[in-house]
Amino acid sequence: MAKGDATVWGVVLAVFLSFVITGNPLRMAIRLLAERYRVAHEYRIGQAINPPRVGILNLTEGGSRREFTFAYLIALAVNVLAASVSLFVAGQTLWGLVLALAAVASALVLAGLVNRYAVSRVGIYGPWSVEDPRM
Repeated sequence: MAKGDATVWGVVLAVFLSFVITGNPLRMAIRLLAERYRVAHEYRIGQAINPPRVGILNLTEGGSRREFTFAYLIALAVNVLAASVSLFVAGQTLWGLVLALAAVASALVLAGLVNRYAVSRVGIYGPWSVEDPRM
């Protein structure tokens, strides 16, 4: 294995690890947003508000495929943004700018979709929680 190959595999490993490491906290943030909308919905309709379940166990267990998909797509956008910064540093400003714009645009679209997903879950199922088996 040549010296350059080791550097390339180190970068590949770093990108993969950063993708995995950022995906799970993003999924937890999506579940936290969903719990926020549940509490807001209970307040808005005047019903007794169940305390928010924001413990680490509540946020890490369960989850729908859409939550995982949104979380890992946002993680991918964050990694593409990091790659665009590295292209800026390497002097390839055109590709860096194209990747940065694509990453920011996709992250904004995904943030809107996540917000709509959390609101629609309350509208479809009524007040729900991260402990609800329908999640």
